[in-house]
Amino acid sequence: DDRSYSEQVSQLQNDVFGEFDKPNRQGIIKLVQFYIFFGMGVEAISVLNDLDFEDEQSKLLAEMASILEDVPSISHGILENSSGCPGLVSLWSVLEGQSDALREFSIGVDVIVEHFATLPINIRRIVGHRLIETLLEQGFVEEADRVFSIIDRTSGLQGDLHEISKALLMHKRGSKKEAESILWKMANTPSIESKRALLLLFDFIYESRQIFPDKMSNLLGEMSFEYRGTDSGLKLKAAEIIVTSVSVSPMRALEMIAQEISLLPSNAEVYLPLVDEVLSISDLATLSKADFANFILDNRALFWHENVSDKSKVSLANYLLGIGLPNLALQITQELSSNSDPQFVNVDAMIHFRSDKASTYDTLLQNDLLSGEHSIRILERMGRFREAFDLALRSRDEGKIRQTAWRSGNWDYSKDHADDAISLLSKWMADISPRNFGGVLFKKQNIDQPKSFLEYANLSGSSRQIRDALKRILGDH
Repeated sequence: DDRSYSEQVSQLQNDVFGEFDKPNRQGIIKLVQFYIFFGMGVEAISVLNDLDFEDEQSKLLAEMASILEDVPSISHGILENSSGCPGLVSLWSVLEGQSDALREFSIGVDVIVEHFATLPINIRRIVGHRLIETLLEQGFVEEADRVFSIIDRTSGLQGDLHEISKALLMHKRGSKKEAESILWKMANTPSIESKRALLLLFDFIYESRQIFPDKMSNLLGEMSFEYRGTDSGLKLKAAEIIVTSVSVSPMRALEMIAQEISLLPSNAEVYLPLVDEVLSISDLATLSKADFANFILDNRALFWHENVSDKSKVSLANYLLGIGLPNLALQITQELSSNSDPQFVNVDAMIHFRSDKASTYDTLLQNDLLSGEHSIRILERMGRFREAFDLALRSRDEGKIRQTAWRSGNWDYSKDHADDAISLLSKWMADISPRNFGGVLFKKQNIDQPKSFLEYANLSGSSRQIRDALKRILGDH
């Protein structure tokens, strides 16, 4: 049509209503098709809102218009049921999100790329990046590169999304530093796509466990504030929290989570899973024990919540146990949804052990998941030394065997203990003649009346030497 855009749209708008202002269905359909041709999804959706979506043509146009605006469709089913069909509809079904169907197309992915090349330039500009993303997600790198080339050589299509597509392709092909450089430059340039570039850069760096740029946390904070109240704002804030945990302090990251939930409790479902993430990537041993313990006490809901995984709760309980707070650790493990994980069973056993919860020992010992080491410790705490020794024998751990042997009175096993004092006393109890310990020859002294002053002096000196050596060897034993 040689007429200008304004002339064409004016005519089509006039044809929307027929005689007596009655809606002209065909006129409406043509106007919607015209809007879609020019990539004007909002306008097409506005017109379609006044239609009855019972017929397939109207539903199909509604889904296509929604794809152009990247919003949920007001109608569903046509494209979903058409995936794998020949013709342009197969391309639109992929753009709608039926990406799994790419591998099922009997016509081949090449045809999808060919269909893309026939689209009007306005539509290619809008959906090209989305098609590239979908193809890359499914492993079709060469086909994604072809789509990129179609856009690259078409005047007027090279915008910010094109740069993001370029970064995606480069990253996929292994040029990760170059891809990150493109995204970092875009993130620092005022643009509608700067937030998308920043979030993509975050994903790239975090997945590969690289070091975040120095100013990334600040940039994420500024951008999350700019887009506060939106899904993008939530994603940016979540990324800022993770970067803060890695680059600044896990304590500061957890404080940010608590603050965000306090400001808007409805966002708890977004931020609570980040507690898991922060705990899993952080070395809690680097934190101030007193400060972190106080933070946990002040923010119990943050860690006790059902949305926080059992794994994180066990990790936190283990930390609290390690800094001498078994009672607080016990409060956490009581909130676990399951007790079938070996790590939990053993941490829980040690929490009860350190808390001196003697009433629970028998129950703990009956759990098959309890480790042999922890079982031995509990048995010894209960005074059941013989059972602990028998368990150590079954473990074949020489160190545990000698230690439990000493405590249970099995001198033949403890006589070779690495501790000199234990070895000495075990040999003594087993009536094995001790030899040289600590430079002193241990032997029975003749306590008969000395026959001379010299014999008395030798006996006294030898006895004193043995007493001093015993004191030195036995120590706190």
